[in-house]
Amino acid sequence: MFAAESRPSRWRHAGRLWAIGGAVALFAALGAYRPIDDPDLYWHLKVGESILEHRAVPRVDEFSFTFAGRPVPLVDWASEAMMATLHAHFGEAGLFTLAALLAAATMLLTALRMRAEGIPLLVAPATAFLLLVYDVTSFRIAPRPQTFLWVCLGLLMWLFERAETRRELRPLWGVPLLVLVWSNLHGSSFVAVVFAAALALGYLVSLRGRWRATIAPRWRSLLLLAAATVAACFVVPNPLGRFQVAVDTMVSRYTTSVLSEWQPPAPSVWLGPAGVLLVATALSFALDRRRLKPPELAVSAVAIWLGFRHVRFLPILALVVGPIAYRHLAAVLSSRISRDQGWKRIVPALDGCLAVTLLAGFALGSLGLDSKSAWLGGTGRPRAELVGSAYPVGATRFLARERPQGNMYNTFHFGGYLMYHLGPAVKVFIDGRTANLYDDAHMRDVMEIRRIWPRVFARWNIQYAITQHGEVDESLAADPHWSLVFFDDAALVFVRNDGPNAELARRLAYRELLPPFATAPENDPVRMERLEAEAQRGVAESPASALAHILRGRVRGLHHDLAGFEGDMNAAIRLDPSRPEPWQRLGLLALGRHQPAEAVRDLGRALELEPLQADLRLSLARAHWAAGDQVAARETLRPLAVGGRTLDELVASVAHEPMAQPRAPSN
Repeated sequence: MFAAESRPSRWRHAGRLWAIGGAVALFAALGAYRPIDDPDLYWHLKVGESILEHRAVPRVDEFSFTFAGRPVPLVDWASEAMMATLHAHFGEAGLFTLAALLAAATMLLTALRMRAEGIPLLVAPATAFLLLVYDVTSFRIAPRPQTFLWVCLGLLMWLFERAETRRELRPLWGVPLLVLVWSNLHGSSFVAVVFAAALALGYLVSLRGRWRATIAPRWRSLLLLAAATVAACFVVPNPLGRFQVAVDTMVSRYTTSVLSEWQPPAPSVWLGPAGVLLVATALSFALDRRRLKPPELAVSAVAIWLGFRHVRFLPILALVVGPIAYRHLAAVLSSRISRDQGWKRIVPALDGCLAVTLLAGFALGSLGLDSKSAWLGGTGRPRAELVGSAYPVGATRFLARERPQGNMYNTFHFGGYLMYHLGPAVKVFIDGRTANLYDDAHMRDVMEIRRIWPRVFARWNIQYAITQHGEVDESLAADPHWSLVFFDDAALVFVRNDGPNAELARRLAYRELLPPFATAPENDPVRMERLEAEAQRGVAESPASALAHILRGRVRGLHHDLAGFEGDMNAAIRLDPSRPEPWQRLGLLALGRHQPAEAVRDLGRALELEPLQADLRLSLARAHWAAGDQVAARETLRPLAVGGRTLDELVASVAHEPMAQPRAPSN
């Protein structure tokens, strides 16, 4: 084994460890300040507000009409009350700051667990492992109760590893207290019991017949410790219910279909940081197999199994396995370096330079260039804001103003936001509480709503609906019993014409501007006038909606108002540059104006956003040809040279295509 380190060496290594841990913790904290689109955030806040208002944990549901009065088995009451308090005093900034602190604490605990007695710290490998752990974990760091899980898990592993290092039970007496706090912060405290059991089993295996000398004198303390840990899981509201929720969620076919976080990771995930971490773990375990302890194998196996089973458990895999793998790799590298005098002189400087390069590159790529990549943990320039398109902000304001009556259907991902802003006066159809409240039959209806919406709406007597684009909007628009009364980029609101909202339908219904927003009555002056008025109204009601500007731009183009057309399309691009349509329409206009450079720029951007559209590719090829770049035109057309037409025929058709007149592209 390794010789004991001197005191100055220990202090130096500890300082380096805290330095790299602090750097990665800073990345994690800054990474928490990212635009969020978590649909569960707002229902957690609403439950927290209810706890603070009534000074009691909710026992039954009061926010949905579909399951009103049904017992709610799981409430993360401590974290939800904390989040609601921060939100009440500091708004969204308080929630982002909480997530940042939890993220930083998670990384610092991970760095602390990388220190091993008698093994010199290798700064570059430690930095690489820490960054990999952060890359895998960062996507689940958000203002939500689950983020407390990562800190609690790190503390649990640290307590067990500290007890192993010191060869004493004293650190383990902190486990029951930790589990007690964990249980009331988040319903995942069963994870603590699973890992504690795996570690205990590993320790028993490692004794190899020495259990009488090791366990027998302490059996009462160990039994009391195990009982206290298990009991701590039950010192919560409705303790049996939370375990039932965990089981139901993991085995429910419909919950795992609706929620991607409960699905197994896609194969592409293992081609990223998670896969590299697994390969590095396997390599370190293989190289240092003689020093590999059964408890480490046991917890690593459990963590890897959980990571392969559900996307949301990938951080557990990284946080448990990462430090263990680093310690074994460091042991192997240090042992080999210590035998080579030449390497002993070179490695310290090389190690430090490589670590600084890793941290500087990560900082430049994530914060300097604002690159969104799994290899950079999704970190970007800090932005404490919401993703507007993920929440029905405008539609919720419309509902609060107009107050439609009767039962409401809502898209699954809108439920939490509606519950927070309109509940409990307005009851939701569905929200993110899934197996905690809604049964499989209801989740099946949510999954199949596009096909069975008439039956579901009739069963629940739905009088108005707030839906996302592409869900049931086109079906409702084609049904004479329903009227569109509001739309923006995120949501649409429909009401029944023949129910309690008949007056609202008569007053605010769109008659011409309807999903799929693709046609215009060019040969009907009366309908055209109505269409123009509705397009103006759409922009007036939702001035921040790119779709509203696109639709008004189309109408202005039909009236040959090129200036208005350009203005609306440019406004749509400013509001949402990810929509291909305004880029395409401006590119076609530039092509008609004989401005090939502008046409290539705009059509090229549109093709990046929608690479499978053949007409768009043909238009871009024409723009390249008009700009005199025949090679680019030919390469643009190459993917279309399948089936009956050869590449030369496609190029010839583009070369002989007459230039269009300068007019706005029609519908």
